Amino acid sequence: MKNSAIAIGINYDYAQEIIKKYNQLGEVGVKNGKHKLQKGKRGKKELLKPEQFQKLALELAGRPFDGDIWTGLKIAR
Repeated sequence: MKNSAIAIGINYDYAQEIIKKYNQLGEVGVKNGKHKLQKGKRGKKELLKPEQFQKLALELAGRPFDGDIWTGLKIAR
């Protein structure tokens, strides 16, 4: 298991915690808890309105204007 932890770039002790949670709770135990945060909990406003977010999602489903791959800079533009 130590080699597996190293291969994916996490600490061995943290890998053990993940396995323990998985054995106790299954998939639910290892889901990312960041998604549980309530909207606006940190006092930050959303950058995009829901309509803008939907438009962005549609754009990202296709290829960028230059035919290459999407990058953060292209998305920001």
